[in-house]
Amino acid sequence: MDGWSAERRALKREPFPFMKAPLEFRIHGMDCADEVALLRREIVPLVGSPDRLGFDILRGKMLIAPGAPVITADEIVRA
Repeated sequence: MDGWSAERRALKREPFPFMKAPLEFRIHGMDCADEVALLRREIVPLVGSPDRLGFDILRGKMLIAPGAPVITADEIVRA
């Protein structure tokens, strides 16, 4: 035991870990605003804000910006 109560350890911890690096996904077949709207609807709740989500339709890419809650690529794919 380190002499710290569970409550003090919890206070010392960062309450919500945030991503420090962007996540980039290649979305094959993404070529219109309707597909972006669909992805936005499903992914924004996971990243916490529409400002943390970006799209490049010409290159078929979706970017999740740093500062979003920690999320894995698997969680994004499942959404």
